[in-house]
Amino acid sequence: MDTAAQQRHFSDLKSRYFGMGAGEKSPWNPSYIASVLSKGAEGARDASIRKYLG
Repeated sequence: MDTAAQQRHFSDLKSRYFGMGAGEKSPWNPSYIASVLSKGAEGARDASIRKYLG
């Protein structure tokens, strides 16, 4: 593996596990956590409305 490929893969690894940018899917990233929680909250809300409306 050449140096450029090695750097690219290392950068991807850091982004995946330690990234704090809005588009990075690190489990510690506040933006990622908020997006996951909001999707779950929206789904739960919609399910409750559907259940209530029958």
